[in-house]
Amino acid sequence: ARYCQDVGADSLLTLPELYFKPATVDDLVFYVSQVAKAAPKLPVLYYHIPSMSKVEINMPAFVTAATASIPNFKGIKFTSNDLSEGAQVLRALKDGQEMFLGADTLIAPAALLGIKSSIGTSFNLFPKLAQEILEAVEKNDVAKARALQEKLSLAIEAHTVEGPTSMPVTNLIASFSPATQ
Repeated sequence: ARYCQDVGADSLLTLPELYFKPATVDDLVFYVSQVAKAAPKLPVLYYHIPSMSKVEINMPAFVTAATASIPNFKGIKFTSNDLSEGAQVLRALKDGQEMFLGADTLIAPAALLGIKSSIGTSFNLFPKLAQEILEAVEKNDVAKARALQEKLSLAIEAHTVEGPTSMPVTNLIASFSPATQ
């Protein structure tokens, strides 16, 4: 974290400790606070991805505790299918904090809940489609948003059904995919 600050990074996104996994909100707040203290000039966001990290901590409680004790805590990348918890996290955030959705197949329902920012792998392949979903939600065209979300979800499924694709194949697909134009 200190190195990132020294070389001019704009912010930090930290996973939880992955070997000695935090078991409580306090454990996770302590870990993130240590990262944040190493780079006090940078905004720090927590990367919540329980399917990969296997860290299952109550995120609304974490956000509340981190906000109270970490001055440069600025939000969360929320990569979970639990949009009920996501909505609670959104309510727990304060001014100057942000929530980024990381679950690409949930852009439309998340946007309907008020989650307006996303960081998603599939957006590199289908940026126009992702943008159209958000525009449909903004215009309250729920039917269109749902149809576009289904199109994106099927495209993601096609690209991941056999596991992660190789970069050359992904680049080839992107070169002729109308969704990327």
